[in-house]
Amino acid sequence: MSVIRYVVNKKKNVTYVYISENKKVDGKNRRRDIKNLGVLGKEVNLRQAQRILAEYNSGLRETKVRKVTFKQAHDYFKPIYKDKVAIGEIRQRTFETFEYAMKKALPHFGHILLDELDIDDFENFKTMLIKNDGNNPYTVRIHLSEIKKILNYSIDKKWIKSYPPIRNVKINSKKEADVYSEEEIKLLLENAANNDQIFYIKLLLYTGLRPHEAVQLKIEHVNLDDNQITIESYQKNKLGGKIPLHCTLKEAIISRINEGSIIDYISPYRKAKYATRAVQRIGRRLGIECSSYKFRATFNTRLIKMKIDSSVRAKLLRHSNIDTQYRFYTGDIDETLNEAISCIS
Repeated sequence: MSVIRYVVNKKKNVTYVYISENKKVDGKNRRRDIKNLGVLGKEVNLRQAQRILAEYNSGLRETKVRKVTFKQAHDYFKPIYKDKVAIGEIRQRTFETFEYAMKKALPHFGHILLDELDIDDFENFKTMLIKNDGNNPYTVRIHLSEIKKILNYSIDKKWIKSYPPIRNVKINSKKEADVYSEEEIKLLLENAANNDQIFYIKLLLYTGLRPHEAVQLKIEHVNLDDNQITIESYQKNKLGGKIPLHCTLKEAIISRINEGSIIDYISPYRKAKYATRAVQRIGRRLGIECSSYKFRATFNTRLIKMKIDSSVRAKLLRHSNIDTQYRFYTGDIDETLNEAISCIS
């Protein structure tokens, strides 16, 4: 049963009119906005809204579209979802997250008819995000939740009755971060196809930067006189800060500046996914499983082996919570553990 819903925007002093419907989704009652009728008194009046509501409830407004692709459903849903920003129902950042997820989802699902989606489509999408683009399970979950918004909207529009179960990527909070051995690092550097790959590996090895931080690092952020790197945070939950500049990395940066390889940005790659693919190409030739984020874990494990205190490591890696050190970044340090036991008298 559809109802009329009024949403008041006090800042703009206007009232928006929606045709809404309450439905059970996953056993919970949830409200779905079927149509935004516009501003009360300007774009629609109360009598018009009641007439449109009656048409929906009588079935006269039921869509005649039967075969709808994911892209078509997205094109219907996006303006309605964007209107919720204007009335203050969702934040602008929430809508931007939706747009970000759709940049990946539309090329993959856009051409597929909604009633032909199957489990394999979603599994292949998850594989692409994790293995090809180097996304972590949390990012994959965000993409899947944004896709579900379009699918639930499609159910409300009666384009589909249901959609295949979408299994979230399992997140194991106790899993230790994967790291490179010293031998693997040596092999990667020796078998790199060009100087860009070598420099990118060194950049991550000697800074512990996250992949997205590495590609956004500019020459103005590197102080060669004070030997410091300033890292700007572009994500709310990721800390920025300053870290020391390693002498080996400093030499490599100066060398690339003299060559003209560095003009504005430090990294030779402008997007994290391109950098990850470059590293993965080396790994495939050597039979080593590679990712850009793995260098960050390796950076931390090296500090552990040098007996650097956890609070210092957290500062260098810019962890907002020191517990992250114990949850993910312990690494394989059997020698250190054995040495600790041997010190007990």
